[in-house]
Amino acid sequence: MALHGTVKYSDMKELVVALSKKYIALAVVLAVLVPGVCAWFWTYNFDVKLSCDRSKNLCQIERVNLANQKVVQKIAQTDILNAQRSINLPFLSDKQAPVAGANHSIILRLKNGKGIKIYDINTRFSQPIEDMNEKANQINSYLEGGQNGYSFHHINRYGLSSIALKLFFIFLLSLIGFFFLVPSVFEIILAMKPENVIGKFIFKLEKK
Repeated sequence: MALHGTVKYSDMKELVVALSKKYIALAVVLAVLVPGVCAWFWTYNFDVKLSCDRSKNLCQIERVNLANQKVVQKIAQTDILNAQRSINLPFLSDKQAPVAGANHSIILRLKNGKGIKIYDINTRFSQPIEDMNEKANQINSYLEGGQNGYSFHHINRYGLSSIALKLFFIFLLSLIGFFFLVPSVFEIILAMKPENVIGKFIFKLEKK
């Protein structure tokens, strides 16, 4: 192999070993970051508080993720039409029953036509772990009644275990992708500037 010079066989052998270790280490690090970022955002639905104050015309949704980061969303109570339970069945059998997981959620329907998902639960069953119809009915009873306030606190008892399988497959796909992507990126950089800092660090050139 020539690159403004000749690379010795012994140097090439060391290069292959060194690069293989570097590529694997870098691919693993990057692959861990991808499901980590997914978990960061997905777990905002694990700890959710809804509170409404009729006198202030305000409903507030607080979400906390696995890193204890909190986001708060405020809505005018008069902008809310009702609360509905929603079920999404991504894969159906011939009998129209969920075979690969059902996603159950409670959604606040707004007057502008939009919907705000309060929280959701993913299970392999047609019914969720808790009675979400009851939660939706409680919210609607408050909106239609004369109570001064309403609140509930939802905690996903399954925690990370409910999305662990998804995160594992994301990690595997990311690992495979980065393992092939990282060497390609290095090759492009070295092809453009073979004598830059990276090239000098990796290649030991023997001048002609």
